[in-house]
Amino acid sequence: MFSKREKDVLKRLNFTDKEIGTKLGISPLTVKCHLVHIMEKLNVSSRANAVLAALKGKYLNVDDFEIDYRSNKLVIGGVKISSCGATMGGAVAAGYEL
Repeated sequence: MFSKREKDVLKRLNFTDKEIGTKLGISPLTVKCHLVHIMEKLNVSSRANAVLAALKGKYLNVDDFEIDYRSNKLVIGGVKISSCGATMGGAVAAGYEL
């Protein structure tokens, strides 16, 4: 469903476009282009929903995401990820607490 580069971007959605671009050796504009394709494929309109849809659709696992060690929490696309899964609002989906 996703190209290799789209997966590379998706795994790093907890970083800014500039940070992702630096890590992957591409421009922030190219990152944004990949993000648009990702969101179209997942039929979502935000980074947080892209992360949740990727987890729910089992396109990626929590362990696939690159961790930002600058904080004690893993936050991906606005979604806090903990050892018990993704948490956002208390609903449950796809084996993760959402």
